[in-house]
Amino acid sequence: MRYRCASWHARLMPLGPRHCSTLRRIDRHAANHGGLSALPSVNALPLPVTRSTDKLSRCTRSRHVDKRKTPATGIVQPNYATQSKARASTKRVLVALPDSTNGPLIAVAVLTGLRRGELLGLKWENVDLERGEISIVCSLQRVRWHGLVAVPPKTDTSRRLVPLPPQAVEALREQRRRQLLARLKAGPLWNEGGWVFTTALGNPIQPSDVSRRFPRLLEKAGLPRIRFHDLRHTTATLLLSERVHPKIVAALLGHSTVQLTLDTYSHVVPSLAREAAAVLGRVASKTASSERTAGS
Repeated sequence: MRYRCASWHARLMPLGPRHCSTLRRIDRHAANHGGLSALPSVNALPLPVTRSTDKLSRCTRSRHVDKRKTPATGIVQPNYATQSKARASTKRVLVALPDSTNGPLIAVAVLTGLRRGELLGLKWENVDLERGEISIVCSLQRVRWHGLVAVPPKTDTSRRLVPLPPQAVEALREQRRRQLLARLKAGPLWNEGGWVFTTALGNPIQPSDVSRRFPRLLEKAGLPRIRFHDLRHTTATLLLSERVHPKIVAALLGHSTVQLTLDTYSHVVPSLAREAAAVLGRVASKTASSERTAGS
C-alpha cells in the first residue's frame, strides 16, 4: 500500500501490512464514532501509526516531501526527555503544591497515574476512602456541541479498580474538607453533582483549565515546566524503575495490553535489562562459590 499525492510531486515510503491494518482500524473508528474528531490523541495512537509518521518525517528531512504539506506535520511524538524531567521533579511537586487550589488533584494524579479525564470524572460514590480504592467508571471530556460529558472509559481495561496509597487517601480527605467549606460559602448557588474535583460552585472542572493552570503553578513554585499528562508518565516510569511487573503497571494505568505499556515506556527497559544482567552475575558467582566450597 502506498500513499500518493500529486501536490507533493513525490512518492512516500511504503507502509507495511501492520501499518495499513492500523490505519484501516482508525478509519473505521472515525466512521463509527462521529468522524476524525472522535479519534484518540496523537500520543495515544498505536505504535504502528507513530512509526508511519516517523517514515514521513524522514521523507521531509531528506527533502523528498514538502514538510508544510504532509499529513504528519502536526503530529507530536511523546517527549521522553520531558518525561525524564517530570520524574526528577515528582517529589518537589508533591512537596511544593499541596496547599495550591488543585493540590489534592495533582497529588492524586501523581500517586495513581490516572488520566486527566478520569480524575475529573471521579464522583464520591466511586471513592472508598476506608478501603483505599477508587472505581474508574467514566471520563470527563469536552464534546463538541455538547459541552462537558461523562463518557465511558477509553478502553474496556480502563474501567478498573485503582488502589490508593495512604498519601492519596489523605489528599482526597483534604479535598472533601475543602469542598465542604466551599459548599457552605456558596450556599444556594452550589451545584450538587457529586463530583470529587469541582469549581467554587460545585461544577465539574474544565479539562483545559487544569492543563492551562498546571504550568503556572509550577512556575510560581520555581519548578521545571512540564505538562499535566507528564504526571501519568512519571507514575509509570517510577513503577517500572522500581521493578513492578509490567502487567501490574498496565492494569493500574488502564492500558489495553502489556505490550502497549512496554512500547510506551521502552526507555525504561534498558536499565531494567542491565539490572537483570547484574542479578544473573550475582547468582552465577554464588553458585560457583558454593561449588568450590563443596569441592574442598
